[in-house]
Amino acid sequence: MAPLGKDYTQRSSSGDNRNRPKFRLLKPEIRIPKPQTPMIFIDTFFWKSGIDLDSPLARELHRACSSGIVKVVLSDMVIGELTARNLCNKVEKICQDRYCIAHSMHITANQIIQALLRFMHNERVIHLPWDLVTTEPAVIGKGLQGLRNVVATIASELNKLRNTPEAKSKESLVSGFVHVERETWRDILKIYGDILCEETRSSTERYKEFFWTDFFTDLPAIVLSAYLVAYTLHEKTIKINDIIDIFTLAELLPYVDLYITDKEIFTRFNQVARHYPEVFSGYQTRCKVIAGLNASIQALGKFLEQLF
Repeated sequence: MAPLGKDYTQRSSSGDNRNRPKFRLLKPEIRIPKPQTPMIFIDTFFWKSGIDLDSPLARELHRACSSGIVKVVLSDMVIGELTARNLCNKVEKICQDRYCIAHSMHITANQIIQALLRFMHNERVIHLPWDLVTTEPAVIGKGLQGLRNVVATIASELNKLRNTPEAKSKESLVSGFVHVERETWRDILKIYGDILCEETRSSTERYKEFFWTDFFTDLPAIVLSAYLVAYTLHEKTIKINDIIDIFTLAELLPYVDLYITDKEIFTRFNQVARHYPEVFSGYQTRCKVIAGLNASIQALGKFLEQLF
């Protein structure tokens, strides 16, 4: 992905009256290869209401999965909801073992770790392959507990931000959210900073500097979630489920080919993409985001038809 042009993730990031460090624009090259097998994300509602086991659509999806020409991605939240509704058996019958589970926040952690490695070793190219979606981040000690609680922490801090004078516009909320992310992940991943500073014989300040560069703010999981969260936060108090839904989209958008979601996420995604094409247009060409029962049935049917 090319470096971003006008980007509000970098606003309020240059040395200000809060003694924040000056933001450094280093223009890393972020490479995100698409998986060899086409990927589909399907949310809970569509599994419940859009796919009947005896339907032609279910048979086509089963045939595609059995042939190995498509793979279904499920988030851990979707798995939990499917389990609560006794729908996991439907997924297993249709997809067999041709599905994988993406854990919310793990992809973000892996992207940050990859970018940090490149930054600390003075390398400009950041590779973000599909493996980062399914790999458990090796977060150690306190950081492991922090990763489990990171969503609740972010939600709490964002709702505090919503009531501050700085939260007058969506753009200020973008940079405010990025700062919440910066503070949260800097603490969680500190063990990596300590190890890499020792390995590269750098001062501990080098680790802190990373979070004030576009090596951090240009990561897709950071920049996409920042704009989506800002729009949500501008409209209402944000909940943990909102954060998870947004991060799931932001984390999977660069990798999947078809993303079937609910109407609220779909509407907000299109709104933000329309207002900030310089941020979202590249991702829109990589993935079709769709919502609504009939539209999703048609989109999935057409997608599967093109595979055979």
